[in-house]
Amino acid sequence: MRLTNELATVATVELISRLRSEPQGLTTRELVGSPRFHGARTLSHKQIIRLLRASGQVREGIFGGGCRSCLLWKIRGNGQDAYFCA
Repeated sequence: MRLTNELATVATVELISRLRSEPQGLTTRELVGSPRFHGARTLSHKQIIRLLRASGQVREGIFGGGCRSCLLWKIRGNGQDAYFCA
């Protein structure tokens, strides 16, 4: 799905709010298929990664290993930044 500036803002807010409700963090795959962006409007993994990195409000880390690794996203500043491996 092609994102306009307005849709990118809406998607970023929705992704951040989903991460705030899950303090242990969510993987990129778990962030696909949000209430506003589902079906034919589903955000791709690349779009989710780009939006979250551009927001500056989250931190990412690699979860797993080898070909079975994925990105784990958490909200910044909850006091556990030192324990999160990137």
